[in-house]
Amino acid sequence: MKKIFLLVLPFVFLFSNCKKDDAILFEMEYFYDFTITAGLNPFSGTHIFEISEIPSLADAIFSQNGKTAEELNEINPGTAVLRGIFSNPDNGYIQEVSIKIFSKEDPTIEREIFYRDQIALNSSGDLGLVGTLVNAKSYLEKEDFGIRVELRLRDISPETIEMRLDFNFFAK
Repeated sequence: MKKIFLLVLPFVFLFSNCKKDDAILFEMEYFYDFTITAGLNPFSGTHIFEISEIPSLADAIFSQNGKTAEELNEINPGTAVLRGIFSNPDNGYIQEVSIKIFSKEDPTIEREIFYRDQIALNSSGDLGLVGTLVNAKSYLEKEDFGIRVELRLRDISPETIEMRLDFNFFAK
């Protein structure tokens, strides 16, 4: 009897903390275009590309999906892809990417929503980013929000590249 209890006890602890995730009700999709210029120096720190007034279109998206902001528990980062607009860029000179969200009212308070660490030296083309577990509802339910794309480089940027960040959020 004691052996059965010791065998079952770890499974009880293992499954007792499992809970069902909230279902995704709808997606909120956005994009941001920016230019990486040739000759950016990797020794001059993190290179930041910022836009401070991206329309959230929250009221339209919420009403289109038959929801209000009060009915939503959270809005989490979904997927993000950094890609070249006119070309298939070589991304090997980039070491890390971090995408942060902030509000227009207080741009000093920011939250990381997507990232990619240790990008391969032979990386080229679309660069998929990993979403964080941040609840971005307080930023996205407002009229507009801001995005910072932060790049840490391992080498000098070889050419000027028009880039697009396609990203979305999952409303739950």
